[in-house]
Amino acid sequence: MVRLLTRDYDIIVVGGGVAGINAATEARSVRPSCSVALIADESKIYSRPALTHAIAGHAESVDDVAIYTRSTLESLGVNTYFSSKIASLDANNRAVELKRADQEESLRYRSIVLATGSRPALPRVRGLELENVFSIKWAGDALRVSAIASPGMRACVVGAGFIGLEMAQALFRRGLKVTLVEMRPWVLPELLEPELSAKVKEHLERFDVKVLTDSSLESIHGRKRAQQVSVNGKRLKAELVAFATGVRPNVELAKIGKVKLGRTGAIATDRSLRTSKESVYAAGDCAETLDMVTGKVVYRPLGTVAARSGVLAGSNAAGKRVEYSGFLRRQYDRIFGTEIVSMGLSLRQARSLKVNAEAVPVEPPRHSDPKLQILRPSQALFRAVIEKKNQRLVGWQAVGRPIRTSWYSQFMQASIASGKTLDSLEELGLTVAG
Repeated sequence: MVRLLTRDYDIIVVGGGVAGINAATEARSVRPSCSVALIADESKIYSRPALTHAIAGHAESVDDVAIYTRSTLESLGVNTYFSSKIASLDANNRAVELKRADQEESLRYRSIVLATGSRPALPRVRGLELENVFSIKWAGDALRVSAIASPGMRACVVGAGFIGLEMAQALFRRGLKVTLVEMRPWVLPELLEPELSAKVKEHLERFDVKVLTDSSLESIHGRKRAQQVSVNGKRLKAELVAFATGVRPNVELAKIGKVKLGRTGAIATDRSLRTSKESVYAAGDCAETLDMVTGKVVYRPLGTVAARSGVLAGSNAAGKRVEYSGFLRRQYDRIFGTEIVSMGLSLRQARSLKVNAEAVPVEPPRHSDPKLQILRPSQALFRAVIEKKNQRLVGWQAVGRPIRTSWYSQFMQASIASGKTLDSLEELGLTVAG
């Protein structure tokens, strides 16, 4: 191992995901004179949504999904250390030990942003080591799935969150026969109320995706590669198994640096995204944040939260000193042409945060003028989640055709953020059903 001389930076950002990129570029924007280093364990910077793009067969290499090159980042004033790992963090002396290839280097900093992301949360089942069993978290996994997938194969996707639905869609479009397995009673269980979830399930089945809810994958069987799975005691043919069963915060570096973890297991942060250690900030999937609606601490490993927390952490690391009151959860996707929107709190989330809430069916206006019917989504379902004691809007869900459905959802985001009540829906022409 060759040891190089120590280098000094004003700011070091650890992590090449959206939180890390935003932290590094925002720091340079806030304070152009500062020196910034970005350390990433992969060789390319890419967006996580690009992974299902790769599975669908639209990419042949990581270069096809890369969004930032080394030259682009360095043109923005960010020094890059790709394919590198941090071996140690000494938060008291503001130093890290960096390893890459056969070199070892000591880097010192004034401020550091931990944006180390998350790791797949896999169930403990027999057969995980078999070939053709994947957890889609990194580009290499997605490209290997794409290389293996071929028409007529049977695939089992485990987990019916947005990532699971996207994988099912991508594999279906490659000509595979897909079974989606979800252990809870309905698809998108954390995000949608049962009636909207049932509509999504019906839509998936219309495209011949077999959906098994209230079901558990118990084991994977095969000699060298996956051939079958056991679900609820029954054997199903599956030559490709993909897990989308959530993530856990990657906090190993935080533990090494003796940075405090919160009750969720992610890094504890304050309203500036500072951690328990001086000049150490955290953002993205490795960190806790505040929920805008309740002001309570939550762990939300979402791209939208990572993007916004990265900007905030980078700004504060550069010395701007900005606080936030919470991030509003926003999740949306388009599956087989149907738009699915969930923001704020679902009923399940509200109850977990001790908010006494209910989900209210909402209907768009009926226009006699045919030209205005574009504002009435055909076969769409809407739900407003409200706090019972004051009728305050705390969440919104919509399932229906694109454009028309999202038109209302854009307004609802502002309504939730500003604390409007249920009767404010009349301003949009929406009415409470029943």
